[in-house]
Amino acid sequence: MKTLFTMGAAPPNPRSHPYPARVRACRVLALTVGAALAVACGDTNPPAASYDSIGSSSSSSSSSSSSSSSSGSTSTEDAGGGMDAGTSDAADASDAYVPPPPSQCNPTMSLGATTKVLGESATDERFAGITRDERTIAWTAGGSVYIADRDSADGTFGAPQLVTSSAVADGVAISHDGTYLVAVGADRRSFLPFEREERTGAFAAASDAPFATLIDTLDATESIGDPVFVNSEVVLLYSVYGKSADTFRLAGRISIFASFFPSSTLAFEELRAQGTARRRPTGTGDDFQTIFYWDEVTQTEKLARLNGSEQILSVQDLGARPWAQTNASCDRVYFGAGDLAFATAK
Repeated sequence: MKTLFTMGAAPPNPRSHPYPARVRACRVLALTVGAALAVACGDTNPPAASYDSIGSSSSSSSSSSSSSSSSGSTSTEDAGGGMDAGTSDAADASDAYVPPPPSQCNPTMSLGATTKVLGESATDERFAGITRDERTIAWTAGGSVYIADRDSADGTFGAPQLVTSSAVADGVAISHDGTYLVAVGADRRSFLPFEREERTGAFAAASDAPFATLIDTLDATESIGDPVFVNSEVVLLYSVYGKSADTFRLAGRISIFASFFPSSTLAFEELRAQGTARRRPTGTGDDFQTIFYWDEVTQTEKLARLNGSEQILSVQDLGARPWAQTNASCDRVYFGAGDLAFATAK
């Protein structure tokens, strides 16, 4: 991933480093919505719809395109009132449909046999997250969050470590290196961040300042949940529910030193709540062209294939494998309620 700017030498624990005042300006929001989301989707061949336009409706995008075309036509008329042919051809080409590049995760995947990863589990345990390298796993049991580490993707997980007992049974966003995680507070209106200096260390409470703006934007009737980090923690996918049926939200920031700002709502019919039954994000591919989500309507896990912010191209039903997340190569999917397990993606 490209670095957007240099912030100087990182302290031993970079997420504890105060966010420089020179960056706390209004331009942060613009950079967050545009650059951070674009970076999260990869440096090359982004989806057809750029991520700096996420949240704009199709109609507004069409209007903007029409306005731009009209403006361009006016400015390129020659003295005889004719249109410059080259400009006209370019405008037609820009309006043509551009299919998205192949996604990292197979959008029509099926899952093989289930393999338990933690032996026997309590009935109230639910899978909550795993690092891309598969070396740190998180789960909840009631209001408690636990993690376990291992030396390799095929190794045995060590003893469970209790992170907090002040959370709610929900997803847990975990950094790619397993040193930072974010749980959902018991009030369902707060994010609870924790950090450790190294992977073998114990977690301690971290500052919740990076999430303050997300919390401040909540309506009195709204709750939050289902946090998922995208790419290297510069984008957060999460849920806001209790008011609108469109509950999938994105927030971005320009680096792991920065605060998150809400950037868009994924207002797709396939992701929309039906009454109190929600569709809940559980994971993504690193290229953000696929989203895993638990469908409370059908009680199955699903995989949606995105075309940027324009549409969902397909939805694959993965069956009763709740709270799924994938590894870095998207060939192994972790999930579970009761038993924490994985299956090979085909």
